[in-house]
Amino acid sequence: MKYSFLEPEAGSDESGKGDFFGGLHIAITFLEVEDYLKLQKENLLPKINDSKLLSDANVYYLAPKLKEILRNNIISISFGAKEYNRLYSEFKNLNILLSYAHNIVWSSLKEKLLQKNKTMPKKTIIDQFCPKEKYIQYLKNISIEVENINIFQTKAESKFLSCAISSIISRFNFLEEISELSKKLLYELPLGASNKVIESYKELSIKKGFKAEMCCKTHFKTIKKAVI
Repeated sequence: MKYSFLEPEAGSDESGKGDFFGGLHIAITFLEVEDYLKLQKENLLPKINDSKLLSDANVYYLAPKLKEILRNNIISISFGAKEYNRLYSEFKNLNILLSYAHNIVWSSLKEKLLQKNKTMPKKTIIDQFCPKEKYIQYLKNISIEVENINIFQTKAESKFLSCAISSIISRFNFLEEISELSKKLLYELPLGASNKVIESYKELSIKKGFKAEMCCKTHFKTIKKAVI
């Protein structure tokens, strides 16, 4: 997919919010012209796309290369299932949790740029999960200083290069979490929240020592469906 790039930009995206197993992963990418040229030189630009449109194999191919080339310009944060459940029990609203998480990476990027005597780019984008007004209000309600973001765009990862890269990085981190959980449980965890996931939860729930809060999002209706 071809992304236009005319000026420095920063964009954030998340992965895992719709999956029953695993937690939540957010990434932000800051791009300048020299970064774009590096990606062009490595012939990665044609391969970059919204992670939802990429195979897991392509995500695993791209993420390490992107991390290496843009290592100083990518920030990610991961909430494993246990921490995700703790935060959800505190906020009791997914969009508040998402606002809180995205604001962390934006704040971290701002601080990192300040250390380099740089300022945030004029073009700042978030993959929209709620209107900007709601996002600001959510953060104010939990007494969090709001970092300014100019563009709230649905499907931003298909329109902005920085968001596409962030979607790949956050997806990679999520897949890594699922892989680690699968190893610990000696069970290959499925993705999403389908009937297959319900059946998997039923099988896992009868295992000795199994704790739902350690591997899945306990507020999902999947649990109720599994016990019917």
